Amino acid sequence: MTPGIRKRSAAAGPIDRRAGIAVRQTAIEIVRRVSADGAFADVLLGHHIDGFEPADRRLLTLLVLGTIAWQGRIDYELEQLSNRALTQIAPAVLAILRIGLLQLRFMDRVPRHAAVDTAVEIAKHNVDTAKAAGLINAVLRRAATVSIELPPRHKDQAGYMAIAWSHPRWLVEKFIEWFGSDQAERLMAANNAAAPNVIRLNLARGTRDELLTFLRGEGLEPADGGILPETVILRSAVGIGPGFSSSGLYYV
Repeated sequence: MTPGIRKRSAAAGPIDRRAGIAVRQTAIEIVRRVSADGAFADVLLGHHIDGFEPADRRLLTLLVLGTIAWQGRIDYELEQLSNRALTQIAPAVLAILRIGLLQLRFMDRVPRHAAVDTAVEIAKHNVDTAKAAGLINAVLRRAATVSIELPPRHKDQAGYMAIAWSHPRWLVEKFIEWFGSDQAERLMAANNAAAPNVIRLNLARGTRDELLTFLRGEGLEPADGGILPETVILRSAVGIGPGFSSSGLYYV
């Protein structure tokens, strides 16, 4: 059963609509709920994404799905950087740290100082995290200046790969058993890469060519036909949420 969508609590504070802040506030709340409540990220993204412009929708999606994809490696580093077990850190604080570290490690277009300063500012304006602003500042500033070594590969290859590629150890061991270490590593890299944007055409509403013409008129960019006649891979689908289009001509 899909967990229900709750309204933002009063403790979360109002959304700050300044450029970049609102996106990160929303991403932090989604990541917190996925971790603490078992909520589904795609459902929460679909619920929130319409409130943003296309460029901010893309950033929101990258922050949320990137943090979830790389959480194993992010958490490994955070334990080293904070010198404490993550179970000792409140979920709202941990969500800020995870998204902050994602930006420092995997999003080169975000300036390091901006990633740190924004995380601290958001923490200060949330009653659940205000007291931890100093911790967040210290951990992320340290992360911006030092590199955390991964476990030695020669001593424990599966353990190294589990952290390096943010996959459960049991799955890494199966991949190595089935495919060998080189192929397993390529597979995990592909797992963490952004998925292609694919839609299914409703061919009951028109021919493939007619629907492709409609898509281009809506600003979408078909790149490939996909495997089946009704599937289309898009070059860009910024701002498209899950589900049927309002026209009913395609399904994301």
